[in-house]
Amino acid sequence: MTLKTYSVPFKRKIVQRLLAPGAPSATALSKEVDIPQSTLSRWVRRFGRVGVVSNDNEGAASRPRRPEDWNAEERLRAVTEAGRLEGKKLAKKEKALDAANAIVTLQKKVHALLEDADDDTEPSTGD
Repeated sequence: MTLKTYSVPFKRKIVQRLLAPGAPSATALSKEVDIPQSTLSRWVRRFGRVGVVSNDNEGAASRPRRPEDWNAEERLRAVTEAGRLEGKKLAKKEKALDAANAIVTLQKKVHALLEDADDDTEPSTGD
């Protein structure tokens, strides 16, 4: 089995797709491009920082900048991405809460049914 090698511009393009607003999940993109999700995650760690793009060497990013140095577009992208992540976490928590509520409701119904069954089977006093 030979290892596939990918160019740096290709890796950066994939990372841009992952970090863009409304981007597919790493798992979904992994299936789409037939690259392991762990590889995509490694690329995000390596290339996913916002950098200064130089006009001299088109597409080359320099060292990472502080958020205070970001322009309006970069700030908007960061806020949008953070909101998307928070939304996913919130949706997951809401789903878990719905499941917990369903369990509690079922438990109450079971207890109510068992109480009704006990009422129907009261011992007779032998008149």
